[in-house]
Formats: sequence, C-alpha cells, structure tokens
Amino acid sequence: MKTSFAAAALVAGMFAVGSLLAPAAGAAASLDASFGTQGVVTTAIGDSATAEAVAVQPDGKLVTVGVATINGAQVMAMTRHREDGSLDGGFGTNGVVTTLVGTNPDAQAVALQNDGKIVVAGKGAADPDTPELILARYGTDGSPDRSFGTNGVVTARTGSFAVNQVAGLAVAPNGKLVIAADVGPGGVNNFGLLRFNPDGSSDGTFGNDGMAVTEMTTFASTASATQCTAAIPGGLVLQPDGKVVEAGSLDLESPGRSTTRVGLVRYNLDGSLDSTFGTGGILVTGLQTTTGATVARQSDGRLVAGGTGGPGGGGVGLALARYAADGSLDTTFGAGGAAVAPFTGDYAVPSGLLVDPDGKLVADGFAYLGPNSRGIALTRYDSDGTPDSTFGVNGVTTTPTGHLSVPTGPSSSQWTLACQFRCVSPLARQGDGRPIVEPPWVHRRL
Repeated sequence: MKTSFAAAALVAGMFAVGSLLAPAAGAAASLDASFGTQGVVTTAIGDSATAEAVAVQPDGKLVTVGVATINGAQVMAMTRHREDGSLDGGFGTNGVVTTLVGTNPDAQAVALQNDGKIVVAGKGAADPDTPELILARYGTDGSPDRSFGTNGVVTARTGSFAVNQVAGLAVAPNGKLVIAADVGPGGVNNFGLLRFNPDGSSDGTFGNDGMAVTEMTTFASTASATQCTAAIPGGLVLQPDGKVVEAGSLDLESPGRSTTRVGLVRYNLDGSLDSTFGTGGILVTGLQTTTGATVARQSDGRLVAGGTGGPGGGGVGLALARYAADGSLDTTFGAGGAAVAPFTGDYAVPSGLLVDPDGKLVADGFAYLGPNSRGIALTRYDSDGTPDSTFGVNGVTTTPTGHLSVPTGPSSSQWTLACQFRCVSPLARQGDGRPIVEPPWVHRRL
C-alpha cells in the first residue's frame, strides 16, 4: 500500500463553467452566495477528478471522496473544505489526500466515526478482472490510521464475487462498519452487505464470513417475474435495533413486459433475511426507477424509498413511497402511499434522500433537463408527501451543470466526457439545514 499526497487549488476549469452559477428558480432553494463563488466550489486534483460522496463534520467542514488521475495513475482522493468552501489547509496537503492501493482504486462512500476519524469505502483490484473491496481509515488530519487494517487500509476479497460498486457505508453504534455493495461473478449484479469490526477485520458473526448476499434470482420469485436480470444496490440505512435495510434497483422481466423497480431488503444482526419484513425479508415496491434507488428511515420507524415517477404528460422526476416498519405500504403518504412532484425536465436519476429534523423529505439526483443539458434536481416534500410549495417551484429546483455535446460513438474521449459530467450526489445536510449536493468535484450549497 502506498499513500501519496497532492496539492490542489480552486480553479475555474472544465467543471466550473458559467452555467454552473445559474441560480435555481425559487428563492428558498437558491444557491448560497456565501459559499465559494456564488454557491459553487471547484477543486482540481491532478489530471482529472470525479467526486462520488460527501459527508459533513459536526463543525460544518465538508469531507468529499472520489477518484483522481495523477500522472497517469488512478488514486482514491479525498478533500476537506471549510464552511465557506475554502480548502482546509490543516487536512492532508493543502486540503487534499490521495491514496494509491492496488490497481485503479476508486473511493465511492464516506462515513464519520464519533471520534472524528474518517472511513472511506471503495473498490480496486490486484487482479483487474475481480475488483475487491477497499476500506481506508484516516485521522482527523487526513493521515492514515495505522491501527486500522494494514497501515490504515483493508482490502477484502469476496470469494468468487467481484465488487462492482460500493453503494453505501455506515458506522454502527458499536463501531462496526457496514457496507452496501453490488457484488457478483462475471458482471452479475446482486445485493451485497458486508460488515467489519472496528479494527478492520471481517466480522465472522455476520453472513458468510462477514458478507450477506441476496442474489438477483431471489427478487424474481418475490416479484412474480420471469427473471431479474440485475439487482443493483443504491444505499442502506441502519435501524436502532441493529437491523439493516438495503435499497436498490431491480431489472424485472416477464413475457411482453420489462420494468425497473425499487427493491428493499432487511437483514437481521447476523446477516440473515428478516422474515418480519415484506416477503421473507424482501420487498419489491411498486415504485419505478431508472437506474438508482435510495432509502431513509423516519424517527417513527417508517421507511421512505426513493425512485422515479411523474404525472401523465410531464417529465419523470424524483418520487417517494413510504412503508411501515413491516414493509406494508403507508397509504396515508402522498397519493395512496406514493408522492411525485412535477418535473419539467426529461427525467431524473435518484441519488440521495434524507429526512429533515422537521420531518420534511429531501431527495436529489442527476437530471436530464433537455437536449444536451444535464444538472442536479432537488425535491422537497412535506411529511405527508405533499410537494413543499415553499421550496423552488412546486417543491422542485434544478441547477444546470452545463451544456454537453451528445456522444456519437463509443470512443474513450466521449465516454470520459460523459463521466466527467456525471452527477453522483449523495445528499448531505449541514448543521444549519442547508443541503450540499456535488457533481464531479464541484460543491454547491443551497
């Protein structure tokens, strides 16, 4: 394992084009001009960088993780910014930490421990054909925590399963680390849940040597579908009783019909499926989605799932559905259990979901706003599922991230362009209630 540091500076580069500064409609959802430059901060790391997850420290500082390329080598990258958007010079080198582990490491999730240490989860590979899980823990100054794993890093093979994507990371009250991941052999997509002890060792009391897998074939029978061709996790939530709910998208096929639904799975403390939830621990919701799914838990124990939907004739925006603790649909929420706010773009891909202290629900995602136009969509609902009329326009605000040329072929340069502008924006909230959303290493505060 090799850890290196790279300096970074705030620049107006390819990520900070003029349209990034365009304020969203509705004063209640406008960009916060006191943060960075008119609500936007852009950080350059090496040759290129893409942010993938963000967490907010109790002191308001922002910790962001993702992937960067430095002198041709791919590394895990992490930054910390102060509340005003400036880089925190006391963290790493000029606010930036980069870590090289194995081949093509990619940091995809971040969580904060109660002691202030930072845990990062991602994927990488000594063997490029079988990506494995990477866990890293850092001190409050960004230095590797050498009491964790080997010099602060754990690489974990998952048997014959490859780690296709890390979808979520949480720290349990007992210090154990819980990771939701897309796992499977040969490109197969299954729900995976892994648990590690506080020292980075695999938790042998959970699942099969620390990992529980719900295979995609299981969802087909639960949904009365002919087959499930992909089960891709999108997030997780820890319950106070230690149980874990994992959410994701399910590609279901039946004769003459294909659909993508949001699926929820609840696991017991030992990694077994919780038979008191849904059907044998599995709930295939009626909520549709494109490629993403999210989940959050209210203080009363009800679960809110995020997907996509829209009224007839409108765009497909961010939609929510609410369920009781046993997985039954809460018909008092929205219209018969589901809530959809009007969306004027083409469609949105759900990415983040949180419950505000006042019970309101905030969802965000990557939005296709029209021909060649991409951006961030943010939707807020009242606790009963009604779009919050005080937020944006009818509960929805969008922020463009620039005009793109539509890729016309499979060349690597075109694919890179699409990835550069991908908005993978796990939603975080600062102590003052303002949400933080982030496309590729660009922060916006609203």
